[in-house]
Amino acid sequence: RAEDEVHWPVMLLYPQYQQTDFLQDVCEHAAIRDLLAQVLPAAGPRAPWDRGGEYTEETVTVYAAPGAEEDKPVRVRKDLSLAHALTRPGVRVAGIPMFLVLVKGSPFEAEWRRQVDLDDD
Repeated sequence: RAEDEVHWPVMLLYPQYQQTDFLQDVCEHAAIRDLLAQVLPAAGPRAPWDRGGEYTEETVTVYAAPGAEEDKPVRVRKDLSLAHALTRPGVRVAGIPMFLVLVKGSPFEAEWRRQVDLDDD
């Protein structure tokens, strides 16, 4: 039932370009993939900062941002709902849910993973 659904504001962070997208009202049942398709359409207009057209729903990897200083980012499958992404082991929300979005397999992602000390998965 719609009245039983939780709606969240969500921040998508693009650390490579120090940019963000803010989604005001996201239903807990929305798939991460659908959020990405809204802001990173494969056949639509590109964000001004994405001059190379690298960022689309298909080409990115998503990580739940750390909710506390001692936490690490947690990789999130794009087919998960927002509710399932937020309840994964190791994910802690401190205020607004935030997701880091990086081009999958890019040199930037590899260096970022090294800097935040993430194991290969």
